[in-house]
Amino acid sequence: MAYKILVVDDESHYADMLRDLLLQHNFIADMAVSVQQALDSLDTEEYALIIADYKMPGMDGAEFLQRVRLCNETIPFIMVSGLMNTHELIRVANLGANLVFEKPLEIRSFIESVKKYVHPLSDAEFRKRFRGDVSGESYPAELAHLSDRSHLGKDFVQKLWLAFQRERLSILQLQPGAELELIARELSHWKGRDNAHFYTVAPEDFANPDCAEALNGILADPSVSPVVILQGVESATPEQMQSVAEFVTGGHFAARLHPELFVLIVLENAAWEGPVAAACPKLHRILQNRALQLPPLSERPSDIARYARRLLAAFAKSSGGEHKVTLAPDAVGLLLQQPWSGEYDELAAKLQQLATLAGPAPVDAARLATILGAPPPPSGAGALRQRLVSAQKRAIDASLAATGGDLARALARMGVPGNLLDAPAAGTLLFPELLR
Repeated sequence: MAYKILVVDDESHYADMLRDLLLQHNFIADMAVSVQQALDSLDTEEYALIIADYKMPGMDGAEFLQRVRLCNETIPFIMVSGLMNTHELIRVANLGANLVFEKPLEIRSFIESVKKYVHPLSDAEFRKRFRGDVSGESYPAELAHLSDRSHLGKDFVQKLWLAFQRERLSILQLQPGAELELIARELSHWKGRDNAHFYTVAPEDFANPDCAEALNGILADPSVSPVVILQGVESATPEQMQSVAEFVTGGHFAARLHPELFVLIVLENAAWEGPVAAACPKLHRILQNRALQLPPLSERPSDIARYARRLLAAFAKSSGGEHKVTLAPDAVGLLLQQPWSGEYDELAAKLQQLATLAGPAPVDAARLATILGAPPPPSGAGALRQRLVSAQKRAIDASLAATGGDLARALARMGVPGNLLDAPAAGTLLFPELLR
């Protein structure tokens, strides 16, 4: 059964952006930057949907649609273009176009329309097919800095890896205090530069004609990472935002950068959309379509547990290793239950404080609550189970929201085995091994 989507647009950056948008919603998509390339792809691959631009050189979208209908009368066809006049609309409708969308796309409406013709894959099936179709492999099995214990963390790392493999940049939307440094260190580790310092730039630097040469120069210093961090986009001037947009779409500045450099464009404030949309609509569309979002730490309890283990071990080592701080089971449950509004930075700060004050005995929930400034935890044998069930409910609710309320898909998205896909009874743990 066909599951792939073919994206056709002579503007390669737009085709790539559209393909990335589809990938973010669990669709598998190929891209072609000419009609001939698209026709060649149709000869060798089976597709469930074609999305094509109307204005293309040589053969426009209507002529391409006509060629497609000669050999396939039923494949769904969505036309995407700038302003089309009435004659052009009638022409593509008569040729059998299913839908016509104008640029810029309204993302939600567009994705919902795609779902009418192609069902998005489950996360597990997406990873399996996407690795085979695009990357050939998943990210390295052992992560040096990030955590992939949660299904949300695993998805994020996979998408980051694919951007690392296919492109020279990644756009990240993070909560303030999230794992930016860990992300940069993981990317640097993939580049073979551990323990390196990071070069940070601002949008105004991109307007400097010497900036590309300066960034290329850092490759000569082994103490500096080839991962460059760009921050402050939301507070840039319209001209500076335009420079960033040109860089992302492969403009002159990007062409002058050494291919070994990898740029992280970081949006750390959820309020970035308003200022950017008002000052530079082009950049706003690019960021909106291409940004990878790291879910809040509170939605990734398995990642909290892994980070806590790493941090406590690191703090013990840095203090001379006199004793290793361990958490009693009820303290682990309390840790997983916290909202962590300050994200990873808050977690690290609290655990460092704990490591300073703790002795050789495991830290219990009552003591941890004092350090966290949290309410006294419930006691008793069922306390940890109660907290895990609560965390499980939050994760299921988040997954239900992401899958339109489909419980089976929500549980599958969380990596729940097929034999457990029935609705969990109240108080039931899907993964009781977490209690051990």
